Amino acid sequence: MVGIIVKRYEHYNRSFKKWDSPKGRYISSRAEYEKAMKEEGLIPLEQAKVIAEKVQQEGREYPNKLSPKAMSLLRSVHKDKKGRIKLSDRQVDALKEVGAKVEMPDWLPKHYKEGGFSG
Repeated sequence: MVGIIVKRYEHYNRSFKKWDSPKGRYISSRAEYEKAMKEEGLIPLEQAKVIAEKVQQEGREYPNKLSPKAMSLLRSVHKDKKGRIKLSDRQVDALKEVGAKVEMPDWLPKHYKEGGFSG
């Protein structure tokens, strides 16, 4: 794949803050572009690619900490269109086996703390 690189810096850029025209911030030179990038806290693409590569390598070094049983349990949980989750008896038993602990907050009424399942 061939990429086209344009070295012309005269343009309007809407990604920067403090626009000086209705079209966006006017950039006239490379120095002005680099200054605007520093003001916004942005980095060049080459630097971003190096950082992304480091993060991907670190991700490969540290595998997922959850057991395969816990991961399969998480994949089996689904929510309805309102975002509520309903667990089946098998899922609750699997949570107990995995070692999940459910603690209710102190501000709940007493009748909410009774019942449910304890790990």
